[in-house]
Parts: sequence; C-alpha cells; structure tokens
Amino acid sequence: MTKKDNLLEINDLEVRYPSATLFERIRGADRFVTVLPNTSLTIERGKTVGLIGESGSGKTTLGRAVMGLAPISAGQVRLDRDTVTSQTDKLWPGMRRKTAFMFQDAVASLDPRMRLGQSVTEPLVVHHMLKGDRREKAIELLGLVGLSPDFADRYPHEISGGQARRVTVARALALEPELVVADEPTAGLDLSVQGELLNLLNDLQRRLNVSFLLITHNLAVARHVTDRIAIMYLGRIVEEGPSEQVFHDPAHPYTRALLAAKETVDVDQLISGEVPSLKQRPAGCEFRTRCPIARAICADKPPPARRIGREHLATCHFAGSLPQTGVHQTRHQPTSKPNEGNPEHE
Repeated sequence: MTKKDNLLEINDLEVRYPSATLFERIRGADRFVTVLPNTSLTIERGKTVGLIGESGSGKTTLGRAVMGLAPISAGQVRLDRDTVTSQTDKLWPGMRRKTAFMFQDAVASLDPRMRLGQSVTEPLVVHHMLKGDRREKAIELLGLVGLSPDFADRYPHEISGGQARRVTVARALALEPELVVADEPTAGLDLSVQGELLNLLNDLQRRLNVSFLLITHNLAVARHVTDRIAIMYLGRIVEEGPSEQVFHDPAHPYTRALLAAKETVDVDQLISGEVPSLKQRPAGCEFRTRCPIARAICADKPPPARRIGREHLATCHFAGSLPQTGVHQTRHQPTSKPNEGNPEHE
C-alpha cells in the first residue's frame, strides 16, 4: 500500500482558555475551559478536508491553532517536516509562511483605506518585494481568481461580497502556501456565488496542488468541495472519513442527525436539545444528552474510535451497528448546483 503524503498532522491537540472569574477562583473552580480536548486530524498534500459542526463546536479554534493563533497546552501540530508543541515555538514563523488563513468576514478583513492590489500583496511587504513588482504580482493574483487588472485600484467599498471573497483568496495565495485554512468561505453569499467560489477553490486546488482545511457548518458546501469530512462536536472529532462515504453511510448518531433533513443545509438548524457547557462536559459520551439511541453504557464509558472502513472512523459505542429505528439515514443532496458566472458582476 502506498504511503500517504501527509502535509498536516495534528496529534492529541489540547487548547484551553482562561475562564474563571475572581469569585470562581476563590471557590477553587477550574480556571480554564478546554475547547479542544486531545484532538487529532490529518490532511494529505493537495487535498481538502472539511471540518463540520455546530456553532461553538471548536472548528475555528482548531483552524487558529494550526496557524499558531491559539494557545496549545498539549499535543502537537506538524506541518511538512516541522513540529510545534506550543504557541511560542520558534518554528512558527517558518510554518506560517507555508500557510494562509481566510477569515470568515471577507469585507471586514480588507483594510478600507487600502486599494485591493495593496491588500492582496500585503504579505509580500515583509519579503521586501519592490513596489512595482508587487503591483504586477497583485494583477497576477487577481487574475488567478477571475478578477480583471482594474480591481487592483479599487477599494473594498467598491466591490461586492463575492468579489471581496475572491480578493481574500488571492491574498491567501500571495506567499504560495502549501495549506490554506478557510473559515466559512461562503458565509453571506447567495447560492450562485457560493457555487462559483467553490468551483474556483476546486480549480485552484488542482492547479496549485494546495491543501485546504475548509471550516463550515454548511453541509452542501462541504460535500461539493472536500475529499474528506471530519465531524466535530464539543471540540472532539466524532467521525472522519472520505466525504461521499460519510454522507452516504454516516456511522455516528450526530452525523446522522446532521444529515436527517433533505432541505436544511445549515447544521445549526438541525439538532434538537441544548449543547452542553464546555465547563460541564457530560460523563462518558458527550453527545449522549442529545442522542436518540443513548444507552447506559454511553454514560458509563467514553466511546472508543471504531473503524467502519479502511479510512472511516467513528467515535461511538454502536458505530457500525446503529439501529435503524430512531435514527434517520436520509441522504443529503445539495439544494442547488453551482453555476458559472462572471465574478466581476457578483
């Protein structure tokens, strides 16, 4: 069997943030809340992995940790040949040159005082590229994402949301990264513009052999553009596998619940019940308080990671043998096919 060319390996990563108030500390309460508890994820070179979960599940925190923007209290992040174990590791500057982060709010991430050409090539300033060369590079990058040279002289308020997102894609590619972390790249865009952007990301992945970590709560987006899917709940990845396999044969009750509705693609609208507090995680399986098939063992023991297929894992006591009653198996289909269009009129 051919050995996989893994670009990114996240191993047993733990991220904690200070949380307790002064009064809580006096009472002896835990001063930290653990957002990511022993989380692991792998991305192959030139592949796209979708990270799916409800709001507050820890998706963005994981993306920020990959960039060295979140405090690592345990575990490690390995990118290519470099491995870091803390936010202050001296290897981060070199690793960041191989990565790029696309923020969720594309318009807000662009400086309103800077022309788009300046924003796109801002990462190149630290590399002392001459101003004239930077302009040529800006035009090249804008062309790569389907925008004409005149966009280099425009300001953020002169373009649409879809065009702003293309500009942030161009900026992310300025340093020719090996990995791009895209946080909700289609948020706020209508369906046709979403489809055009996803087609663009697919095309760039093939042409540049760049890897993507796609953070989203939109199931249709994840299915269209990813090679693999990772489902996150309370900071833990509860199911991971090839995208079509996870969509066609979900092995975790949480994944099945996400896929239960044909028309709804926003996971925040699908799951009933309250999400447990990160400060008071349920014992045993953390999804059991919302799970339709929870049994006594779910409260007594944390579930093991079970292998469903050669590359398909699910963390559930009943993975691979889920009952057919009480759990939906509806296959989800995207509500709209991507449309081709002119990005300059988005």
